[in-house]
Amino acid sequence: MFKNFSKWFNYLDLYTRLLACTTVFISLLVSSMIYFILYDLHKSIIINHVELLNILIQVISLYIITTVEFIKYYDLAIILEQIYLTMQDICYLIAVEPSGNIISIFPDNTFIDPILLNILLRKNIKFHDVVINISDFVLSYSWQSHDIVDIVIPLNFTNNHNVNLHIGLINNVISLFNSSMIYTFILSVITFTGIWIVSFCTIMINFFMINESVKYIRSGINSICLGNFATRISYKNLRGLIGLGSDFNNMSKRLELYEQNNVKQLLLEKSKLETVLSIIADGLILLDQDLRIVFVNSSAYKNLTFLKSCIIGNYFTDYCPNYINRQIIPLLNDLVNCNPNVVYNISDYTKNITVYLNNDTSKTVELVITAVFDFDKKILNGIGISIQDITDQIVLNEAKTQFISNVSHELRTPLFNIRSFLETLSEYSSSLSEKQKMEFLEIANQETQRLTYLVNDVLDLSRLESEFIDILEPVELHEIAPPIIQTSYLRARTKKVKLSFQISRNVSTVYGYSNLLVQVLSNLIGNSLKFTRIDGRILLKIYLSKLFDYPVNDRLPRIRVEIIDEGTGIDELDQIRIFDRFVRLENNVHTLEGTGLGLSIVKNIIEKHSSDIHLYSELLIGSSFWFDLAILEKKS
Repeated sequence: MFKNFSKWFNYLDLYTRLLACTTVFISLLVSSMIYFILYDLHKSIIINHVELLNILIQVISLYIITTVEFIKYYDLAIILEQIYLTMQDICYLIAVEPSGNIISIFPDNTFIDPILLNILLRKNIKFHDVVINISDFVLSYSWQSHDIVDIVIPLNFTNNHNVNLHIGLINNVISLFNSSMIYTFILSVITFTGIWIVSFCTIMINFFMINESVKYIRSGINSICLGNFATRISYKNLRGLIGLGSDFNNMSKRLELYEQNNVKQLLLEKSKLETVLSIIADGLILLDQDLRIVFVNSSAYKNLTFLKSCIIGNYFTDYCPNYINRQIIPLLNDLVNCNPNVVYNISDYTKNITVYLNNDTSKTVELVITAVFDFDKKILNGIGISIQDITDQIVLNEAKTQFISNVSHELRTPLFNIRSFLETLSEYSSSLSEKQKMEFLEIANQETQRLTYLVNDVLDLSRLESEFIDILEPVELHEIAPPIIQTSYLRARTKKVKLSFQISRNVSTVYGYSNLLVQVLSNLIGNSLKFTRIDGRILLKIYLSKLFDYPVNDRLPRIRVEIIDEGTGIDELDQIRIFDRFVRLENNVHTLEGTGLGLSIVKNIIEKHSSDIHLYSELLIGSSFWFDLAILEKKS
């Protein structure tokens, strides 16, 4: 049993052991103190009772001894009866002669048992003239379930009759002492047990009170763990743990404030990020792990018009056309199923795809799909889709390919012609006439000029795009325009096209680069000659523009240069890209002349003059190109 108790006691924590030991010590201490206090109290009472009994015995003995001188032998029975009836504590009165003969006994029905008979006969009293020590004649014993003190008083009468008077006094000192000891022990045990009961009840009450408070605190902690930092605990439910509840409320208040600050900071960062993502040129779509839409910027809405009706939180593939889903869903599934433990290169979780949008816009976009992993937690955070409109790039690549093909053809043709005619002159010089030789040399010269023009166009465009800086100089348009008209007149006459020139009298000097303006006029007139049919007309007009053609804050007089033709005209879709590099409209009219750089060179030159080239055209009717030049301010 002790081993089991020791084993059970070892399972308890230090606080419980200390509490149990303290309770045992206090209960034993209090019980012992009560026991010893009651013991001393009862001991004092018993001692006082014994002393009182001794005094009473002495008083009775002296009274009987002193009064026996005045009574006679035959009156002894009457006196004993009076004494017996007067004193309640007297159990019996027995007068016995020294020989053992009982001469008087009260009460009459007293049963002389062997113990009492032995007491009556055991003492042989001798009378002396000395003072008698009463304690020598006192004997305590138990008789008839009473504790009796037997007092032997020798009586000496005048007629020489000696009588031993036995007085039996009831003595409850021993029973009182025994009962007191029992009561003291019981009271000590009750005190010890009471202390344990009170301690246990106090502990249980505190336990239930604290347990109830702990439940509220635990409920609050669980709520805090779930992210509800607004949780507060009412003090009336805490009872003895008000201090802990106050600390908990302060903690939750600080956590709530911290969460609010974090949310504000996150919202601010999110707003900044969304602003940055919204203003970038490329479209951007963010998806979560389940391919639900998280964010779409304005460029993505513009490039993918079918996303305009999308709702954040819905599946991305629900809004995509079937022909796009067939291309993109396998790539998305590959990224979702990608294992982050083996991904070390960004190319392993990035997919590229080019999609042609089969809708009204007819765009070609490139989708760059990237998986975003949290490599610490080994989970997929989301998928980002970057959308880039590569329609212009494709068109530009096609135009560049066409340009390279055209340049190659334009370079190869004159070089082949030059080589052919030079080889002919070299091999058949003796058999050719002078006229034939001159014709061959003229053709070679023309092809050389043609080659020179092509190379010059490429060099001019490269120079214009290099952001060169030169000083503007005064230019007289009535001086540079006529030579260009004269040069183009022969070509127009050959094509049976009427070329006209009009210049207003009030045209004054302008700012510009004279050689570049000559190239602009030559290119524009050359294009008009190229696309104007037989018997068509071309007009070059130079005049002072009207002020109301410009904004109110920029109404300064300018000189307008305008070339009008009755050519094939330009479609509206082609008008948007006609000034781009490498764009040729000759394919629409089945010609292979030009390099596709003329109008691009014109646009760059006009922009160098801080102006813009404008176009108005209608198919099968004709076209009109014009630009404005700033007038040279005259100093007063």
